[in-house]
Amino acid sequence: MFRKYGGNADCGSTTLGADRPLAIIRNLAAQAARKAGTTTEFFMVQMNYRALVSTMRALMGPQGRCPCCGHPFVNERDIQIEHIEPPCHAQDWALLHARNLHISCGSCNRTKSGKSFAAWLDEQERARLKS
Repeated sequence: MFRKYGGNADCGSTTLGADRPLAIIRNLAAQAARKAGTTTEFFMVQMNYRALVSTMRALMGPQGRCPCCGHPFVNERDIQIEHIEPPCHAQDWALLHARNLHISCGSCNRTKSGKSFAAWLDEQERARLKS
């Protein structure tokens, strides 16, 4: 199980171990910022990545479960963040925004693969009804 994490969801600097969920989201924002040619703070504030910190913190807690399948996360690496609809280019601001990000387990992320989110949901529902 995961440890309980302290700290707040601000955009200030953090050491990697002090608030792991914040560090993970800041790293995600930094990667997106490099590709888009802007700053990490732009993604944390303007693209609202900071809103993901509390969700990540909760999912890394002992009660954390995948919102898609309901299984508990195996470890930190099992918590995966992906775009619901992939951005078309490095500055596709609407699709780079945090509202277009979804958190799921590795298994759900792999079954979604390159499918649209709607197609994946339909596929999952058909599979659920068959079992």
